[in-house]
Amino acid sequence: MNTIRFLTAAMQAARFAEVRRSSSITPTLMVFGARPSSTSIASKGKPVFRAELVKLKRSSTWLIAGILPLLAVTTGTINLANNRDVLNAGWASFTSQVVLFYGLLFFSLGIGLLASTVWRVEHRGTNWNLLLTTMTRPSGLVLAKVGVIVIVTAFMQLVLIVGTLA
Repeated sequence: MNTIRFLTAAMQAARFAEVRRSSSITPTLMVFGARPSSTSIASKGKPVFRAELVKLKRSSTWLIAGILPLLAVTTGTINLANNRDVLNAGWASFTSQVVLFYGLLFFSLGIGLLASTVWRVEHRGTNWNLLLTTMTRPSGLVLAKVGVIVIVTAFMQLVLIVGTLA
């Protein structure tokens, strides 16, 4: 029985040393079976969401979210100008062309780029292993990342509306 306890403690110490070597960030670890209390900050999703927002603050995601809707407005305007004889309903023709290009091309491209940018950090190195050693639930991380994608997507929609009305 003591041998099993010793081996378990040695494996946990080796895992802790491996995590510390592979990362410059020291994760919050559960020490020998300790569980987070119900009032722990790590059990709530707010710090994870804030961390995701900080990661996006310094990335080029906002540039992508601003340029793609403006490209849709520009493409719709050019298409309307080239097809004046067919598209002669005025404002309805303009908005239909902008929404057509945005919905079929630029919106899906933007969502794909945003999702890959947000999830890129977790797929580099050993970040999934570090995530499993923290007290944060993986479902909380997924919800935080989806929430961040929704916020940036809402910004894209706002840029599209302002660009179309301007």
